[in-house]
Amino acid sequence: MSISSETHFGIARKIVSNMTAESWETIPHAVMNYEPDVTEFMK
Repeated sequence: MSISSETHFGIARKIVSNMTAESWETIPHAVMNYEPDVTEFMK
């Protein structure tokens, strides 16, 4: 596979990407897993 073109990002794009990465590292994230008990439902 060959590279057909190369694009350099501007300073604004670099700042936005840096702030996005920093936000994902510093902002707390919550994950909730729920497994319902369907044994009565399946009977």
